[in-house]
Amino acid sequence: MVGSFLKSAPQLIAAMRDSLADADAAGVRQAAHTLKSSSAALGCMTLSELCRHIETMASEGRLDIAMPIFQQIESHYAEAEAFLAALRHGEEEAACRAAG
Repeated sequence: MVGSFLKSAPQLIAAMRDSLADADAAGVRQAAHTLKSSSAALGCMTLSELCRHIETMASEGRLDIAMPIFQQIESHYAEAEAFLAALRHGEEEAACRAAG
């Protein structure tokens, strides 16, 4: 699950960035919705809440004020990515030790 998140989240963030640049509310909403759910499933609740916020903004057509929230999403994702990558690395090392 962590590996899937670490692979898909950067693509979703890039899709949000591109959709914001194109003023594509549906694209922002879809990417934010997907990232919101996967973030929550891994316990990244601040990231999930920020995605919920920008998803709502997109649904309401308020993309003109969404960039500060998007910048927070990028920042919180970077923190989550570092934590989850370290966690994943630790799990892989434990599995290798167990396999002997």
